[in-house]
Amino acid sequence: MAPRRHTPEESVTKLRQLAAHFGLPYVFASHFAPDMLEEALHVYRINV
Repeated sequence: MAPRRHTPEESVTKLRQLAAHFGLPYVFASHFAPDMLEEALHVYRINV
């Protein structure tokens, strides 16, 4: 069976969590998805 493919949203969320976990900066291209900026910052901040 092929591995499960993640949606772009799931992949981006995982990257936010990993960046926060390892203390790395996170850059969000809000000009591509301005409505998701607050959520992106929230996910990063709760995982720092």
